Amino acid sequence: YNMDTGDTIIGWVYQADGSIDSLATRLAARVPVTFTDGVIFGSPWDGFIIFSENYDEAKLDTVEWLNKTPSTSPSYSIDFSGKTSYRYKNAADYDFVWGEPADDKNGYTMPFSIYNRSSGEKIMFQLGGVSSSNLGLAPIPEFPYFRNRMYFFLREFNVAGYDSSREKSTWRVEISWQPDSLASNIHYNYPDVDTMRVRIKKPFRKGDQFLFDASSITQMKEVTSDHVDDVIVVPNPYIVSADWETDINHKSIHFTHLPDECVIRIFTLTGELVYTILHNDLFSGQAEWNLRSMNRQEVAPGLYIFVVETPNFETYTGKFAIIR
Repeated sequence: YNMDTGDTIIGWVYQADGSIDSLATRLAARVPVTFTDGVIFGSPWDGFIIFSENYDEAKLDTVEWLNKTPSTSPSYSIDFSGKTSYRYKNAADYDFVWGEPADDKNGYTMPFSIYNRSSGEKIMFQLGGVSSSNLGLAPIPEFPYFRNRMYFFLREFNVAGYDSSREKSTWRVEISWQPDSLASNIHYNYPDVDTMRVRIKKPFRKGDQFLFDASSITQMKEVTSDHVDDVIVVPNPYIVSADWETDINHKSIHFTHLPDECVIRIFTLTGELVYTILHNDLFSGQAEWNLRSMNRQEVAPGLYIFVVETPNFETYTGKFAIIR
């Protein structure tokens, strides 16, 4: 709806019996255009096009360490999955407050507490174990049960579709990192207080409302060298035969903290162009490479150079290694 005029901009016209009147909707120029991947575009109005994208279920969006840069954040990989008995994934964001130790349901102490940002409630969790025999040493001596590839379940009340007094497992969370013998990891420094914010992509729910205010005009900032200097490659080095490589048919590395629009060129040490990635995404600062050349051949192990270039000719050069 246009809040100033009250006019419906996008939306079906319905007949008296509640069915959609397709002809009337087309004549009113209010037909939303739906693509096979669920993306919806509305008709242009006043110089704007409404873009809508929904999700079948809640899923992990981003993990951010507040008040830290990518180069100073702990190098932990966080996996949120719905591998629980609960049918639906809980559509809420979470804060992991490190430096605020908490016990799980069985008394195992972790170096963090977990809060549901939607409800403000502190969340109980239950350690499930580890998903690999290659544990290594505990990186924080005060917390011997905090190990590589440990996983636990979030236990929450007030879950939609259930009695609010019943506790349900809503998410399975796994924290992992590359073995310290193979990578220069950054670990959380206890007892510092740091917040790791986990944002979840949430499906639309009945009754959701969004208000867009276009009364002020803003201008996007131009990308500077400070922005491209944040680009990193994970994992680096990439070890093909590592224990954590679970799918031999899907090998990839990720370029993260990218500007919205850029070109990534990957070279051998001799300057031969291996692959080019065109990144143009306002919502995701990362791009994936499947370790194949432009000829679709799997690349050889070794050291590679990558160059990130933006439309205003800001560049960043880095390197990564592939180890068999």
